[in-house]
Amino acid sequence: MENALENLFDSFSEERANKPRKTGLTILRDNGLGLSQVEDLLRLSSDYIDVVKLAQGTEVLYEKTIIREKIGLYKKHDIEIMAGESILEIAIWKKIYDDYLKKSRELGFTIMGIPSTTIPMKGSIRNDVIEKSLENGFKVITVAGRKHPDEKLSLPFVFEMISEDIKLGTYKVLIRTEEYRDGFGICDEEGKIIKRQILRFLEGAEHPDTLIWEAPLRNQQQDFIYHLGLNVNLDGISWEQILALEALRRGLIGEKEKKAYLERKYWDDLQYV
Repeated sequence: MENALENLFDSFSEERANKPRKTGLTILRDNGLGLSQVEDLLRLSSDYIDVVKLAQGTEVLYEKTIIREKIGLYKKHDIEIMAGESILEIAIWKKIYDDYLKKSRELGFTIMGIPSTTIPMKGSIRNDVIEKSLENGFKVITVAGRKHPDEKLSLPFVFEMISEDIKLGTYKVLIRTEEYRDGFGICDEEGKIIKRQILRFLEGAEHPDTLIWEAPLRNQQQDFIYHLGLNVNLDGISWEQILALEALRRGLIGEKEKKAYLERKYWDDLQYV
């Protein structure tokens, strides 16, 4: 894509992965954008969006022709469509998961998000859900995090879960931005990323390139890019953050990010698969 300044600043982004990307994914959280909003967003930012998650249970509320048109707009720009984890949880709870997969495939979804949040799920059921999703042609993104704020969760257990998910064929694993407590979590009470916790994840995970980091806040996006490099996988991005996030990735704004880029303070083993 030729940009407004005729690619004069390509040197700042020469190591940015291009679509289709294996790393450096940007996952947009769509909480109910209208079709005209989607068209405008894609005209401006389609090169910088890899996955769209129809989030917060909104996919159930669309009229069928509208959601198909919306999904079609995204897929026309080589953007994958992910169903929100909360609806999948309800489908499992109500024992309608097979029907849910069929309907999701018909509508055009390409990724299933397997949760680890609201409703407790036995490991055997969770594995079955992953396998069924894969058998039906979906990519799978699983979620690592507490099911309840008071739940105790250890890093060794999370590493074991991530390893098992990857062995089953999971595409990526999403790490929730949770406050550090009882040995698990990656941010403080103000939402600021704790570097040593990220390092512990990278040291313990067998496949660090498969990790996606939830980063809905600007300062979190800055910290992840600073510590993990411009091709870090980020989730929870709102539509109005897409261009600014890509500018951060390319070192075009912010002394902190530019310094990280110029001094190459990122993890080379995370840049490419």
